[in-house]
Amino acid sequence: MSWQWAIAGGAVAGGGLTVVFGGLFPSQRPDPVAVLDRLDPAKRAATVQRAVTSISTRHPLQRLFSQRFLDSIASTTLVRPPHADLALLGVSVEGYVAVRLASGLIGLVAPPLLAALALVLGISVPFALPAAASLGAGLLLFVSADQDVRRRATAARREFQTILQRYMELVALERAANVGAVQALEEAAALGQSWALQRINHALLKASLASQPPWDQLQALATEIGVPALRELADMMRASGEEGAAIYQRLLARSDALRTEIQANERGAAEEGSERMIVPMSLLAVLFVAVVIYPMATRIH
Repeated sequence: MSWQWAIAGGAVAGGGLTVVFGGLFPSQRPDPVAVLDRLDPAKRAATVQRAVTSISTRHPLQRLFSQRFLDSIASTTLVRPPHADLALLGVSVEGYVAVRLASGLIGLVAPPLLAALALVLGISVPFALPAAASLGAGLLLFVSADQDVRRRATAARREFQTILQRYMELVALERAANVGAVQALEEAAALGQSWALQRINHALLKASLASQPPWDQLQALATEIGVPALRELADMMRASGEEGAAIYQRLLARSDALRTEIQANERGAAEEGSERMIVPMSLLAVLFVAVVIYPMATRIH
C-alpha cells in the first residue's frame, strides 16, 4: 500500500505545481477583436503606421519647452533641422530643437554664473567679459549641437552603407537560389540583428502588413534617411519582381561598386582625421618649446 500512497502524493504534488505555475505564467489567449482588426487592411495599415514606423523617440529635454514653442522654432530658418539625419538617428525634430536650445542656454548662463562665483570669492570681473563670453559660448554650443548630430549621422550612414553592401550580396545569393524577389528581401534581412537590418525589416514588415510591394517601402526609407544605394536596390528588385529580370549579376556589381565607395569614404575620413590632428599637435609642440625655452630666457636676462 505504501507505493499507492506514494503515487497519490506525487499526483497531488504535481497537480499543485501545475496550478502554481499556471498562475505564475498564464497562457496568452488571442483577443478576437484584435485578430479581426489585423484582418482589416485599413486598420492593419494604420497599426503598422503607428507601431512599426515610429522610430523617433521623445528626448527628455523636450520637457523643458512646450510642444508649440518647439514646433514654431523648428519651422524657422534659425534651426533648419536635417530631417534625413534625424530620421537615420531616430531623433525627433522636436528633440533636436530642444537639445540645441538647451545647449545655447547653457552657454548663455555659464559665464555669468562663473563671474558671480568670482565676485563671491573676491575677484572683480569686468562686466563686458562675462557678457561677451556668454554670447560666444551660447552661439558656440548652439552650433556645436547641430554639428554633433550631423557628425553622428555621417558615421551612422557610413555604417548603414556597409551593412547594406552585405545585404545586397545576401539578396543576390537568395535570388541565385531561385527564391522570389519578396522572399529574398525578407530572408536576407532576417539573417542579422544590426540596427540597419532592423530598419529594413521594419520597412518590409510594413509593406507586408499593408499589402504593398516591399520595394516601395524600401524606396521610401531610402528617401527618408538619405541613402541612395538603398533606393537603387529597391529599383533593381522592382525590376526583378515585376519583369523577371536577371538580377544576380546586377546586385553583385552594385555591391562591389558600393564596397569601393565605402573604402574610398573611409580613406577620406581617415585623412581628414589626420589633418585635424595637425593643429592640436602643432600647438602642443609650440607649448612644449615655450616651456623649455622660458626658463633659459629668464636666466639670460
